[in-house]
Amino acid sequence: NKDKTFRLLYVSSFYEYKNHIKLIKVINELINEGFNISLTMVGRQNRYFSRHILPFCKSIENNENFQFINFIPMNEMPNIYPSYNLFVFPSTCENLPNILLEAIASGIPIISSNYGPMRDIIKNPDQLFDPNNHNDLKFKIIKILNLKNFNDILIKLDLEKKYSWDITSKKTMSYFESLL
Repeated sequence: NKDKTFRLLYVSSFYEYKNHIKLIKVINELINEGFNISLTMVGRQNRYFSRHILPFCKSIENNENFQFINFIPMNEMPNIYPSYNLFVFPSTCENLPNILLEAIASGIPIISSNYGPMRDIIKNPDQLFDPNNHNDLKFKIIKILNLKNFNDILIKLDLEKKYSWDITSKKTMSYFESLL
């Protein structure tokens, strides 16, 4: 829909391995190709942000399509996700991507880096991209922009069954008992 802006969201701290600049480049190319999209990035604005991301964004022609929000308290984030059309997570290094789990729990469509542990959480290869492959990321976004039904890319996770305290504590105790 040319009249309605397709809104992308990325929530993450600003560090090089989080690939903000790569994402901005792809989105800028898509805007130049006629796609009506915007990108909002939420994260604490640190030295890397002020030295690299902000100057880069100011240097591109469509910088009005990029918004940076310094910080949103965690308890307010569940209200933020539903106002976006797509959550993009291009990070290459995470221990447990809590932000990605939050986005999944919100029900927003997601595409993510194919690095571990993201690929362990998102099993659908259509929702994973190589963050070091510009064209792969671009192709995944275009594919989603052309979808008629976003339910095709929603992740259905039963987080309570997969990450419940009861299951985790039983597995932990079982492991310790096996050592005796």
